[in-house]
Amino acid sequence: MNNKVTLIEVSGQYGDSGADSLFWPMQRRLNECFDEAISGFYMKTVEVLSIIFRVSGDLVDFGSTGPERLKYIKKENLLTIDLVFPRRDWRVADRRMVVKEVVEGVRACMKELKERAMELGELEDASALDKHFNSAMSKFCNENL
Repeated sequence: MNNKVTLIEVSGQYGDSGADSLFWPMQRRLNECFDEAISGFYMKTVEVLSIIFRVSGDLVDFGSTGPERLKYIKKENLLTIDLVFPRRDWRVADRRMVVKEVVEGVRACMKELKERAMELGELEDASALDKHFNSAMSKFCNENL
């Protein structure tokens, strides 16, 4: 069993400054909510569940949408997945709609991360992970929706 708390981290790559100014505060707040709620040993060896926002913009277009590129990096004890937001979605939507897309996307990513952890035989305490993840997401939603 892993003797470290499993972390959930959100990072980002932004295709222009408009994307950065809209998504960065949500990324920061999600990390704060996860830091407050995540307190368990959920995995055998995986120490980090990583979600990377890839937000298309004028400078960089990531060319897709939704969760993709799920990877297990064994030497770093890391499961990672990208969450891609196309430019058309966030440019035309109001902030509340973007927040809803972020929440749905993060939930979809966590589902895929958990499924991969189960396939690898890594997931040891799914119910506690679900409880703590849902607590963090509820807090984020209550503050932003």
